[in-house]
Amino acid sequence: ALLAGPGPHTLTHDGRTLDPLDLLVRGLADGTDPAHPAYWGDIGDMEQPIVEAAEIAFSVWLARERLLPALGPQRTDQVLAWLGQVHGKRVYDDNWVLFPVAVACLERGLGRPIDDRLVDEGIDTMFRWDVGDGWYTDGDGHAFDRYTGWAVHWHLLHWAAIDGDRRLDIRDRVRASAATWLRDL
Repeated sequence: ALLAGPGPHTLTHDGRTLDPLDLLVRGLADGTDPAHPAYWGDIGDMEQPIVEAAEIAFSVWLARERLLPALGPQRTDQVLAWLGQVHGKRVYDDNWVLFPVAVACLERGLGRPIDDRLVDEGIDTMFRWDVGDGWYTDGDGHAFDRYTGWAVHWHLLHWAAIDGDRRLDIRDRVRASAATWLRDL
């Protein structure tokens, strides 16, 4: 978010100036390079890196105007290859259905060909758990709580911003649901 904003793009800590763009580029390049000691590892079924991949995907999307030129095409492909490991992996039958959606949205937003199914299955599954007034359960028979806001709406609103024009009725429903939930909050 800092890199996407109009303000200063450096941080100062203990008298040192830090460049978040440089830190992000190095972290993404090292973490997604199987030959680097800091490699994050391959992604398996129902593993925590599936969650992290979603947040990394949204970070790349938010910072894309500054980040992608700094990464360059080869490292961007490397990051997308690591993130793309989420496709076809088993996820928990709860808000985890949205994590592969986040990666697919980034890929599509960057012009990569993505099967609609990789996005729509997670979105449609989440909507089956819509209980009204901006609230979602966290899977069949699961409780619902404030997690609706910082996980479900967060991911659905990102989808709406990146890929929502493809399904206008669902995009509008996502936005209205989030607005209703915020009024309740």
